[in-house]
Amino acid sequence: MRSVAHQASGLVRKGKEIANGLFEFGLAFNLLGQSEADSLGLALGKVGEAADSLSVLSAEHAEREMAQFEEPLQDYIKMIHAVKLALQRRHEKRLTYTTCLSEVETKQTNVAKLRATIGAEAKAYSAEMSLKRARDAAELTRDEFATVSQRVLREVDRFKREKADDMRKT
Repeated sequence: MRSVAHQASGLVRKGKEIANGLFEFGLAFNLLGQSEADSLGLALGKVGEAADSLSVLSAEHAEREMAQFEEPLQDYIKMIHAVKLALQRRHEKRLTYTTCLSEVETKQTNVAKLRATIGAEAKAYSAEMSLKRARDAAELTRDEFATVSQRVLREVDRFKREKADDMRKT
């Protein structure tokens, strides 16, 4: 997408350069026409006026390309970057959640071992409390992950709906 935007920027820049070149070309012919007499001077002036009008058309075309093509592409690049960041945050929340689940599983195994051990009731109680805290933390991270996931999916769907038609038009 960045390559497309870069090419679009180059296209607009070339259009502006062409408009400027045509303007200078027309100006040169107008000045040359003023220095010549009779029909040659008139003909050179008409070539200069034609080049000036082509310059205006080329400049207007470059402005339309910028407004209808280059700027929307820049906006889409920014949106895509934002979506990538949101997906990265979602991935981080998922990793946090899976880490918490792993901790819960480890603590459950530890509690089961301590319950099986005679005389380790105090340690088992402490491990059960630690397991409860780990489950609470896992539940909290699951809720955060679900919230972030729903938000990301909502925003991606909204982007698809709103921008699909714009992309086709561009």
